[in-house]
Parts: sequence; structure tokens; C-alpha cells
Amino acid sequence: MVSEGALSKHRRALYVVMDARIAEYWDQYANRDISCEEFLMRVGEIYSQKV
Repeated sequence: MVSEGALSKHRRALYVVMDARIAEYWDQYANRDISCEEFLMRVGEIYSQKV
């Protein structure tokens, strides 16, 4: 799989999704819809579930 590039494509797709979710939470934080603590908790949850 690695030699075919399938593994790297999957990894990239995972981080694209993670980045989109973080950007969504950042917008919510910037709009003061969520607190700093809530933002950090949500981002932490994203990184803890990435496996």
C-alpha cells in the first residue's frame, strides 16, 4: 500500500477533515459562540480521535 501511495492519500484525507473541523471551531470561537476553554476541548477531542 505504501509503494502505491494509498497510505499517504488516506493520511492526507484524514488531516483535511481534521483541519476543516478545527477551522469551524475557530470560526465559532472568533464569533464568540464558544469560549476558549470549549474551543481547546473540542480541538483536543479531534486530535485524540485521529487514530
